[in-house]
Amino acid sequence: MKRHFHFIICLLLSVCAVAQNYPIKNIDGTDYYVYTVEPSEGLYRISKKFNVLQSDIYKANPGVNEGLKAGQTLYIPVSKKNTDIQNNTTKIIEHQVVAKETLFSISKMYGVEQSEILRLNPDIEKNIIKVGQVIKIPVSDTSKSKTQENAIQKINERQTELKTAKKEQQPPQTKKKFVTYEVKKKKETLYSISKQFGVSINEIIEANPYVQNGIKKGDILQIPIIEENIPKNSNGDLIHIVKPKETVYGISKQYNIAHEELLKNNPQLQNGLKTGDTIVLYVKAKEQYDKTNEENLFNGEINKTYKVVYLLPFSAENNTNTTNIDRFIEFYRGSLIAMEKVKERGISLDIYTFDTQLGTSKVQDILKNKIPQDIDMIIGPAYPDQVSLVASYARKNNVIQVVPFTSQIKSADKFDLQYQFNPSSSDLDIVVINDILEDYKSNNIFFINFDSKEKKSYQLPERFEKVAKANGVKYVKLNASSITSDQIAYLNRNPKSLIILSACDTQEFKAFTNSLNSDLKDFTFITDTDIFNFAKEDNILKGKNFLTYSLFNVAPTSKYLSSYNDYFTARNQTHIPNYDLLGYDLTLYFCTALTADRRLNFSSDISLQQSTFNFTKQNSGFINKGCFIYHLSNNNLSIEKL
Repeated sequence: MKRHFHFIICLLLSVCAVAQNYPIKNIDGTDYYVYTVEPSEGLYRISKKFNVLQSDIYKANPGVNEGLKAGQTLYIPVSKKNTDIQNNTTKIIEHQVVAKETLFSISKMYGVEQSEILRLNPDIEKNIIKVGQVIKIPVSDTSKSKTQENAIQKINERQTELKTAKKEQQPPQTKKKFVTYEVKKKKETLYSISKQFGVSINEIIEANPYVQNGIKKGDILQIPIIEENIPKNSNGDLIHIVKPKETVYGISKQYNIAHEELLKNNPQLQNGLKTGDTIVLYVKAKEQYDKTNEENLFNGEINKTYKVVYLLPFSAENNTNTTNIDRFIEFYRGSLIAMEKVKERGISLDIYTFDTQLGTSKVQDILKNKIPQDIDMIIGPAYPDQVSLVASYARKNNVIQVVPFTSQIKSADKFDLQYQFNPSSSDLDIVVINDILEDYKSNNIFFINFDSKEKKSYQLPERFEKVAKANGVKYVKLNASSITSDQIAYLNRNPKSLIILSACDTQEFKAFTNSLNSDLKDFTFITDTDIFNFAKEDNILKGKNFLTYSLFNVAPTSKYLSSYNDYFTARNQTHIPNYDLLGYDLTLYFCTALTADRRLNFSSDISLQQSTFNFTKQNSGFINKGCFIYHLSNNNLSIEKL
C-alpha cells in the first residue's frame, strides 16, 4: 500500500530568549526559574542555557548530586545578565567574521564575555567560528560609551575594507574546492599539512580561524584547493597521481569523495592500487549534471520522484516470536522522521511499506504480487533467508538494496547495488586493529590472557595478534593468572605500552591492574565494552587509558527528540543500538543520495544521530566499515570516527 507522510518539525527557541519562557518563583527573597529537565540534558548544558554557574544550581537544588532525570524540576537562580535582556537594556548587533578573527578577539573588540556571545549564538559549536559567519553581539545601551561606539564603527569599516581587498586580490576565474581533512597524528603541523595539499599556512588559517594557535589530533579542517592546480586528463576530469604508501581510503578522505564513488569512477581499483596510477577524482560530465540538478533545485524544480520500499517484520503469524517486533517498529519511526528531512532538501519520495512477518512466504508474495514497478531502492528485509530472496529480485531489476540488520549475507547474494550496514565482527576488527597499530606503532605491545570463560565472542585480541605477526610487529604474551614478579617488573619498566586484554571479568581485571605500578598514565588498555564501561565508572581505575570501539554513538540531538515526541508516544530506548536512530540515519543517508540513474551520490553535509558510514566494496557488494573509537583518559571520554 502506498503511503504519504507529512510532518511539521517544531523549531527550538533561541537561547537568548529561552529564559523568558519559564515561570519565576521567589524563595526567601531570591528569584528562581522553575525548570523541567529535558531528556539527555546534563547540568553543564542547563547552566549554559541560563548563563549561570553549575555551583549555583547545586546550591539551589541539593539533591542534584545524585544525577539528573528527565522530568525533574530544578530551581535556577535568575542572573542579572538574563534580567538585563528581559528588560531590554541590552542591544543586539550583528558582526560578520573576517579572516584571522577568533571568538576571543571578537569578545575583546566589543568588551563582552565570550560566554555572552555563545549564549546568543547557540549554533557556535566548540567555540569555532568561520569566515563570513554572522554572529550576534550583546552591547549594553546603558553603559555603551562614545569610545565603544567609535570602536564598533572602526571594526565595521575594517570588515568592509578587508572584504573589498579580498575581492580585488582573488582573480574571478579562480575556483576553489574545499576538502575535509581530519588531523590523525599528534605530530602533524600546519606546515606539514600545507605542504601535503600545496596551499599556504595562511590559506588554511583563513578557512579555519580557530587553528591559528596550533592544531591537535582530531581537529577537522577545511582545506582550500584551487581547482586549476589539480591535474586533468584529456576529458577535463580532475585526476590524482598515486604516491608511495597512499591508499584508496586515504585518497577518498583527502579529496572528500565517498569511497564507493571513487571506486565507480575507477573500476580498476578493485585490483589494487600502485604508485604512479592515475585516479579520476571528479568526472566533468557528472559535475555538470550535479550543477544542473542544483540549479533546478534552487529554482524549485524537482526532476524525479524516487520510489522507496521498506520491508520490515511488523507482526508475526499467530502472534508468536514477537520479541524483536518492537525494535522494527522503532526503526520505522526513526525512518519517518528522516523522510521529512529528506523532503526539506527538495527530494520527493513515494514510500511503500510492507509487513514481511517471519520466514519467506510473505516476502515471496510481496515480490511477486505487491511490489510496485520501477522502484529505486529497497530498505530491508531483516533476516538472512529473506535477504537472499530480495537480493535476487534487486539484482535482476537493477534496484538498490540497503540491508540494515543482519551481518550474515552469503557471497552468492551480494551484488553491485547492495549496501550492508552491519559488518561481521572480523571485518570490523581488522579495520580497528590497523588504525590502532598506526597510532601506537611506537609503543611496546603486550597481550594479556585471562582464564575467564566468559565472552568467548570477543575475538579482537586473537585477530590483533595475527595482524601484528603478519606485519612483523614485536609483542610479548603473558598470562594474568600465572604472571611472575619478574614479568610484572618488566611491564613496569615499559610505561609506554599498549596492553591488549583477552575476555575477562571486572575482578580479574582489577587484580591484574593492581599488580602494576599505581602510575599507569602511559599505559593504554584495549578492552571489550563491558570492561571499558567499568573503567569509566570505577574511580579506582582513574588515570588509566582505555580503548574500545563500537558501531554506535548513542547521542540523539534535542531536535530529534523533540520531533520524536511530537509524532509518537514517549520514547523508551534503553538497548544499543537505538533502533529508531538506526532507521533515521540509514534513511537520511541513502535517500538524500539517490540520483536519476540510481548512482548514489552521498552527501557529506548531513548530520547523523548514531552512526558513521564508510561503505567499502567487498566481494560484489558494499559493506560498512565505519565505527567509533572510544578513548578514555583520566576519566575524560573522547570519540573518534573511523
